[in-house]
Amino acid sequence: MAARTRRGTKAAGWDRSVRDRIQTSMLMNRLKDHVAGKVELSQTQVRAAEILLRKALPDLAAIEHSGDVQTSYVVRMPEPVKDLAEWQQQQDGLAADKPVTH
Repeated sequence: MAARTRRGTKAAGWDRSVRDRIQTSMLMNRLKDHVAGKVELSQTQVRAAEILLRKALPDLAAIEHSGDVQTSYVVRMPEPVKDLAEWQQQQDGLAADKPVTH
């Protein structure tokens, strides 16, 4: 079996960001194992992992939304009626189509 070379990993797309993501996931897994009681870490190790994760991951609590939210509505208006009899006929047709639920 051929030995791996740095050139092979470079050609496969292993750039700095991929290595950083792998290291970040390893730190997260290590902290999860510590919380679950599988691994014992000193307070210094936990604090160092926290500092490294803060550098690697965005702090979502610091994100602020600014700007206006614009919402538009579409209202379908009924066709205008010519007289009262036509309006009553339209309303009777609507009432027959849909049962009233309260």
